[in-house]
Amino acid sequence: TAEAPLNNGARYQVIGSNVTKSVEVNFVMLPSAPKDLDEAAAALIANNCQSQLDLLVQTLDDGSSAEGNQS
Repeated sequence: TAEAPLNNGARYQVIGSNVTKSVEVNFVMLPSAPKDLDEAAAALIANNCQSQLDLLVQTLDDGSSAEGNQS
């Protein structure tokens, strides 16, 4: 376990024990937590967090599909 200070715009290279290539992680600090999914999506868009937005949309799509198949 490693510790590092988090600051707005901080960038870190992260690598796992079973991964051959490092990944760059960039941090954006929000003034407050989003109150709902729309606010979360808006914050991701405003901060150019496209990968995280794509993951949010994919997760919601997967959940909607699963709920629709339960009936």
